[in-house]
Amino acid sequence: MQTIRIRIGAILLAAILLFSLTACGGAGDNLSEITDQTTTPTTAPTTAPPVRYENLLTGEKELETTQNRPVAFMIGNYSYTSGYLQQEGIDKADFYVEAETEGGIPRIMAVFGSIEKVPAEVGPVRSARTHFVKMAKALDTIYCHVGGSTLGKAMIRQKGVTDLDGLTQVSSKLKAANGNWNEHIKVFPIAKINSAIKSRGIRTTTSTKSPYTFGSKAGDTKAEQVQVAISSAYLSSFTYDATTGLYTKHRKALSTEVHKSVDGDPIQVKNVIIMYDKQFKEDAGHISYTLESGSGIYVSNGLSRQIRWSRTDSQLSFKETDGTPLTVNPGKTYICLTATGQAGKTVLQ
Repeated sequence: MQTIRIRIGAILLAAILLFSLTACGGAGDNLSEITDQTTTPTTAPTTAPPVRYENLLTGEKELETTQNRPVAFMIGNYSYTSGYLQQEGIDKADFYVEAETEGGIPRIMAVFGSIEKVPAEVGPVRSARTHFVKMAKALDTIYCHVGGSTLGKAMIRQKGVTDLDGLTQVSSKLKAANGNWNEHIKVFPIAKINSAIKSRGIRTTTSTKSPYTFGSKAGDTKAEQVQVAISSAYLSSFTYDATTGLYTKHRKALSTEVHKSVDGDPIQVKNVIIMYDKQFKEDAGHISYTLESGSGIYVSNGLSRQIRWSRTDSQLSFKETDGTPLTVNPGKTYICLTATGQAGKTVLQ
């Protein structure tokens, strides 16, 4: 009987102690903390959206890539026989520089904002010339060409231009035009370019800045039709379409056919820039440009205005006449580089 009383007392004492602990918050707080930790909802880690690089040539965010180094191709733009001029892929370029090389004959440097923007084949790829080498260096491009003038090849070495030569470094393909074969129709396949870049460890990124700023600023002179004397024998012309906001290039004068690639797509750009510069004869057969600084005209949205420009080995820069960076509309740009003496032949209407 005494044992039973002891056990009952122990039970009552235990109950009193448990009640006291609960009232003081000891055991209760611990339980509350455990419950909170178990029931708090977890937040799933967020994934940052892919970064689209800004094409330094167009100002447009187009590709999810880090390969932002431009790739330039020397393109033949003259045909002794009309059937031989079959240009491939150049309508896809982001930036163009057209200038005389010799005897009034022009060439185009077609520049793509990334190796990832280069189409399956580009051509006809022609030889290097000094003024194009200077522009390629200023834009930090991978410069694609087939051979070159003696001075053109020397300048590539002197300035340390990253180049791919169709004679020695890239197996360029010779294509038939209308069943005929011609040395002026070599094309560069993208597979060969990528292979050469990989084997040589060529850098595909750049820290070079855009030649201008992107935005909106109206011109002050009508320019819905543009005609530039690239040389004494050759014209480069453009017609504005207010519906698309683009300029379509003609083969030569405004009266000639639209300039199309072999698959039928025309060269169309948002901006046209005319660069006037001092031209000189660098040897018996070739002409060049000093490409240090000069004046020019910026054309976009059917209007134009006067500008200034300068070039160093590390940067091509365009300025407003007051010295501030040139504001251009985002999109493709076509540069007509011509002699200062040809300025009076420029037509804006």
